[in-house]
Amino acid sequence: MLAIAGCSGVAPVPDPSPSVEEFRALALSALEDAKADGANEQQLELIEQAANLGSVSFETVQSAVDATFACFESAGIRYEVLPPRVESGISYPDYAFEGGESTAVADACVHANSEFVEVLYMRQPAAVEASDSAFEAGMPVLITCLRGLGYELEDDITADELKTLLVMQESDIGTPREQEALDRFACVREAGIDSY
Repeated sequence: MLAIAGCSGVAPVPDPSPSVEEFRALALSALEDAKADGANEQQLELIEQAANLGSVSFETVQSAVDATFACFESAGIRYEVLPPRVESGISYPDYAFEGGESTAVADACVHANSEFVEVLYMRQPAAVEASDSAFEAGMPVLITCLRGLGYELEDDITADELKTLLVMQESDIGTPREQEALDRFACVREAGIDSY
């Protein structure tokens, strides 16, 4: 638990923003899920720390991922540490591991050691705000590209409305709608949007 001590003459800390409070609630919910779902003690402590702080640092998520690597090594899973992936200016730890018969064991390592922390890192306010800003910056190119595909879009279309349009449903796979979705994703890439 994080203890905060106050002293006279120091300006009070402002109340956390609504997005930080929402994240704390998300982290506490993730903590309960992780406890019920077999996460190890180190991951539980990191989730609790995230709930207290209202954020997850790169160093924190990397320590959880390092625990996953240690689990891979113990289980004999081959893996590769990749350079950090950068999306909307935020760095994310990146790695790959062997599949096949080892997939279930590798997935169990990720689940026990880092999965919940990795998700919280992606969903914390700083990451969401960076992703939203990058999406909004790419909207003019995205809209022009989608209009070129025949979509009739209003000039005042919102980011959320565009994101809804970009979703590919599972039922689209293997149908002509799948190619339409892939064409929309090509517009996303053209707009320089790497996550949303």
